[in-house]
Amino acid sequence: MTEKLFSEYFPLAIIVLWPAATGFISAIGGWGTLAEFYRKPPDKKCGNKPILLSGVGMRFMLGYHNCVFAAADNDGLYLSVIFLFRLFHPPLFIPWPDIKAERRKYLFVFNMIRLDTDKSPGIPIDILERHAKQLGIIERLKIQP
Repeated sequence: MTEKLFSEYFPLAIIVLWPAATGFISAIGGWGTLAEFYRKPPDKKCGNKPILLSGVGMRFMLGYHNCVFAAADNDGLYLSVIFLFRLFHPPLFIPWPDIKAERRKYLFVFNMIRLDTDKSPGIPIDILERHAKQLGIIERLKIQP
């Protein structure tokens, strides 16, 4: 009996719960708020190849692990999530002049770079320092050691 219920209602549960979960994550973490100000215009292209970030921290310690792509060029920073999470997570483009950055230590082990934006203060974007180096963020924003 329970197997039949599970097999009948599982697809419906996924269809209902997946959008709800991605919307909740976007709202709590702050991606949705960032998108209000920094949604990437459809015609904006980055000339550099994106890299997959192993971890991105946002507001309320919400983490995106192995699902955020980042790229950078002379204009700014591009962020997008993998297709499965794209609902409520539109691609972002944040111009360099709008970004403030600082070094941080997480759990006394991980060297992180915290990015804050002018238009959405209080919504940090924490990325590993090694990814920030790969993207050229440390040099572009002249982050001090």
